[in-house]
Amino acid sequence: MVKDSFGQHATVVSVIMKGTFSFVNTADRDSAVIARSSLGGQQLNGGSLRINFAKETGRLGTSFDSTYGPASASTYGRY
Repeated sequence: MVKDSFGQHATVVSVIMKGTFSFVNTADRDSAVIARSSLGGQQLNGGSLRINFAKETGRLGTSFDSTYGPASASTYGRY
């Protein structure tokens, strides 16, 4: 259901589900922004969607949210 919902607004590259959380990777930033705008707050599987972008580049994908800036080059990560 998650892939189908996001697929209406973006090209979905992958979906990783962990408990009640889903991580959706899209092919491009613009469609990810549209999907977040369109789907935020919608009901899916009995719950309300809360969509956030990743805060930094990680093994699940690249952050598209410019409010966080690029990942730190530090050995210890951003924090």
